[in-house]
Amino acid sequence: MKKSPAYFLSAILFFSFLKIALAQDLAITASASWPSGSYTYDNVTITNNATLTLNGKVTLNCKNLTLDSAAKISSDGKGYPAQNGPGAGRYGSRGGSGAGYGGKGGSRPSIIGGSTYGSSFAPSDLGSGGGDWGAGAGGGTIILNIQDKLILNGIISTNGNNGSYDWSIVFGEYSGAGGSGGSIYVKTNILDGSGYFLANGGDSGQTKGAGGGGGRIAIHYQTSNFSGTALAKGGKGNPSWNGSNGQD
Repeated sequence: MKKSPAYFLSAILFFSFLKIALAQDLAITASASWPSGSYTYDNVTITNNATLTLNGKVTLNCKNLTLDSAAKISSDGKGYPAQNGPGAGRYGSRGGSGAGYGGKGGSRPSIIGGSTYGSSFAPSDLGSGGGDWGAGAGGGTIILNIQDKLILNGIISTNGNNGSYDWSIVFGEYSGAGGSGGSIYVKTNILDGSGYFLANGGDSGQTKGAGGGGGRIAIHYQTSNFSGTALAKGGKGNPSWNGSNGQD
């Protein structure tokens, strides 16, 4: 018997509802790592100095999310690797330019920093990697769909990695540039706590690299008692080839 489109739509809605109804509470008390993907729980708590590392692009759907003062959700350096991504930094002799995303990457003389890209209202892109050997990777993407309340007393971060410095007999010294910060996109009914949202660009290596641009942070809520901080700062370059601030 041939099924009608309405039948298939009803089936999809039923199984979506079933998935939500079967969602369980999750208590994270020791550091853990999740691969890229989408996860659904009821009430999620992160305590006991635990860090939840999110690789690539991760979406968390839940009713309530609570991070205590020593807890962390981190996607630092989990975006595009060095010299990759829409805002990738460029290679330069012994020092590259910084990666861009929410803010432009730092430029060196004759080496333009990575460009900005993506949405400011609903950021969902990965941060890009800085230029040159030893450059920092960009930050990943954290998407939080919270039905009721987000209580953040810890840290949610998707910073770009710092570039590294090295020296060799063949090539001399070189300084990798900073990666750009990634994305934090939050939708919640109530926002509370005194913690930190961070999407900062990475700093350069010691001498000749440039800083990565800041990422993008967008937080949509109905009611807020939040007294914390949101930062998407550009990374530091040497000498003063800094990345631009992103969106916070």
